[in-house]
Parts: sequence; structure tokens; C-alpha cells
Amino acid sequence: PDLYNDLVDYFPPSRYFNKDRRANAGQVGRQDADKRHKCSVFDILNVKSPAAVAARVKQWPKFKEAQLVWARAVAVLFSNQVRDELFKKFKVTKRALTRDFRIQNDHNGFGIGVHPDNHKKIMTFQFYLPTRKNPTETVYTYGTCLHTKEQHNTRNKQTGYSVCERKMAYLPNTAYAFPVTRGSYHSVEKAKGSGGGGRGGRHTPRCC
Repeated sequence: PDLYNDLVDYFPPSRYFNKDRRANAGQVGRQDADKRHKCSVFDILNVKSPAAVAARVKQWPKFKEAQLVWARAVAVLFSNQVRDELFKKFKVTKRALTRDFRIQNDHNGFGIGVHPDNHKKIMTFQFYLPTRKNPTETVYTYGTCLHTKEQHNTRNKQTGYSVCERKMAYLPNTAYAFPVTRGSYHSVEKAKGSGGGGRGGRHTPRCC
């Protein structure tokens, strides 16, 4: 809980996010793709020189403290213990060559229909950072939906959506993980709210 609370408190301001400009990424139902904004955690951590840090502090007064908080998150999520537990649980035998850790901020209108992740990935691990400004109904709408192959095959061919086999609740200090296969189908409903650092929207740090 302490780390989670710190991540909420030191969530990057909106200027640190860049629009996801992939043109629908070949996914049916990827709606308003430019309304998903992303920030690499390593873009925060790799600022080293005193001059560069001072420049960031002018834009984000809590920048130096934020570096320490997100470094703690990396140390935990990229630890051998977490990796070994996840790989054991899901019977993963592949060796990870690279790792990614990004913060996603979905603005009003963004959604993705039923799809599998890139088959080059080994595992997806995502956790939620809802804010106090998220309406109660987002608990039941913002969470990721997991789907069967049949639900993928019968999805709406325009929106890409289908009924959920299992729905994740968008709750504080929660996360989910799954090994990526050609059949690891999932989707996310449209986000509502302005997004930005702590102003509604759907905040989902994603790693591995």
C-alpha cells in the first residue's frame, strides 16, 4: 500500500505523456487511438545530469522525489522474485530479452476491441491507479475484459466488442497478468473523462 500510494501521489503530469499515434495498430475497434497517452518510466529515471534534473523540477516540482518512487516500482516489478513467481504460475519457459514499463493514460473516447497482444511479448502485467475523481461506475467499466476464442470470432466487426468472459474491476492497488499467446484475447471499454495527471481518465501502468 505504501508504494501504491506513492505512485498515485507522484503520477506524472500530463506534459510527460505523448499521444499513441499508431494508426489503429491493425486492431478492429481501436477507437480514437490518439487519445491513449503514454509515458515510459525510464524517461523519468534516465534523467541524470544536474542541469536536466533542474529543468524537470521547474516543470514538475516533485520530479526528484518521483524518480525515487518509480525506481522503487522498477526494483519490485523487475525483481527476480516477481519474475520467477509469475513464470512459475503461468508455466512460462521462454527467456525475456527486453522489458518495458510504461504508464498509460486513456482520455475520453479511447477503447480497443477484442484482440491478442503482440505475439513477440511473453507476458502482460498491468495494474490500476484510479483516482478519487474517477466516478464509481468506472470500477465496473474501465477494467480489462478477457475473452474466449468464440467471443473473439463473434465480436462486432465494426466496434470490435463482445461480451466478457471475465471482467477485471478497476480498483485501487489491483493488478492482473497473463501470458501472451495467439489466443489471449482481451479488450477495454471506452474511457470517459479528461485524463491527465490525476484528473479522471484511465491510468494503467503496464510492464513486462
